[in-house]
Amino acid sequence: MVPSIAARVKYNLRIKNPYTVAYDVLFGCPGWLQGLIQADYFIKSGEARKILVVGAETCQGFQIPTT
Repeated sequence: MVPSIAARVKYNLRIKNPYTVAYDVLFGCPGWLQGLIQADYFIKSGEARKILVVGAETCQGFQIPTT
């Protein structure tokens, strides 16, 4: 088992706060929107004051032919 991408980002940003939560949203193309929806909830509920949402996507399962 490998660390999630979110855990790697937290580590590379040198975030040491133990209360900082890092997790991946595996939701395909609209994952960044789901991340914003969750961030909005955490701020409005008072559970968070600062949020960092990182959107990234990889294309897997196909190759682009080269000539």
